[in-house]
Amino acid sequence: MTYPATLIALIVGLELYEALHILFVLIAAPAFGLIVYVVSFWGNIFTRNGGKWVSTRGRFSPMWQFGVQYDMNKPIPENNRSRILLFDTLTLLFQFLLTAAVFLIYRSVPENGFPVNWRSVMLWVFIEFISLCVLQVVVHIKTHFIKRKGLEGYIDDLFARFRRGEAFPDSMMRPVQELPFAGCSDKTKIRYYRFYIMHLLWTGQYDRLYLPVHETAAYLRNKAFLISDTGYYYDVVFYYSRFEYDPEQAHFFMDRIRSVLAADPDANAKRVLAYYAYGVENDKEKARLFTDQALAVTDNFSLPGMERELERRLINELDERLAADGYVSRLQAIPQKET
Repeated sequence: MTYPATLIALIVGLELYEALHILFVLIAAPAFGLIVYVVSFWGNIFTRNGGKWVSTRGRFSPMWQFGVQYDMNKPIPENNRSRILLFDTLTLLFQFLLTAAVFLIYRSVPENGFPVNWRSVMLWVFIEFISLCVLQVVVHIKTHFIKRKGLEGYIDDLFARFRRGEAFPDSMMRPVQELPFAGCSDKTKIRYYRFYIMHLLWTGQYDRLYLPVHETAAYLRNKAFLISDTGYYYDVVFYYSRFEYDPEQAHFFMDRIRSVLAADPDANAKRVLAYYAYGVENDKEKARLFTDQALAVTDNFSLPGMERELERRLINELDERLAADGYVSRLQAIPQKET
């Protein structure tokens, strides 16, 4: 009886560990200028829409996932890196406190039990928790003390400029192979490509989208869907719906992201849905609906500056196409702002 009890305890322990981890982040993040914008578990997806949480159903997954982003209503402070380091350190400390609590439970359980040796069961749960903590320590060190010196640090600088609403000069945004950073992981390259793709869209260099999008698609295809990869999926689905017109590829990636897209209230999500409906499904009525929804929320888009104006361009482009086809918006199109 001890073996099945241990297996069940390990599964329950992992679920409890992740649930309490997310609860801590939900409570602590606002103090550091961060917000949790999406939580997913067992196929349930909760997305923050304004001040409310909206629930949708997706594919079942035993994984607990969540997404954290900067609170776009607050400026990034000068000591932002130190604040994020402190936040991650406190999160790690909380995980060690959970592990210590499991150890105390293990020590308090009698050594012998029938038909289940519960002390043996709790020992395995403690080993599970301490293993997760060690893994988080490794990630913590790599994130804050190793990666940030290479391409990761360059990405951080790009993001800080991006948050200030700045567009990027061509000299900063080049194919990753032309940047002076060797030995970058695929994950880091894909993070950089998010900014590079945005730059190419902003500057109208559409012929250069093929390489970064195809490398992003190859990266996503060979791994399970994670909430943290949502933006990459948006880029890929949009590209195959708008530029390369590959329904098979667009459908493959849309299947993975559909429930998250449906729950996302932001303009970029509505824009991806609109172009998918127009270019892949050939459903202009649906494209009109999503385009109107995007037009209605562009001014409230959570990201400032260049990305908000890029959304205006892309949404208005489809709006004009639909109007030319006789599908006129019920809303007044958002005028372009001078840049």
